[in-house]
Amino acid sequence: MHDFSVDPLALEVSAAELRTESARIGAILAGLEQEVGRLEASWDGDARSAYQRAQRSWSATFSEMRDLLERIARAADQMSAGYVESDRASAKLFRNG
Repeated sequence: MHDFSVDPLALEVSAAELRTESARIGAILAGLEQEVGRLEASWDGDARSAYQRAQRSWSATFSEMRDLLERIARAADQMSAGYVESDRASAKLFRNG
């Protein structure tokens, strides 16, 4: 039989790290957007239109990625809570058994 173990604290830490990295990436992208915004002011015509289309696409993709990271973080938190509750219930059975 294979051993299986779960560390609820490690799940919580992983969830927090996902949220932290998502925020960090968001901050980096916001900084890049500010820098490009200054450059964009000097663009016109097709160059500006092409950038704006690409930027909308990147922004939508990043938003989807952040949503996915948050869903994964929430799932990790829920798994952690579930394992902790199961452990408590099992311990209670042995104490009352």
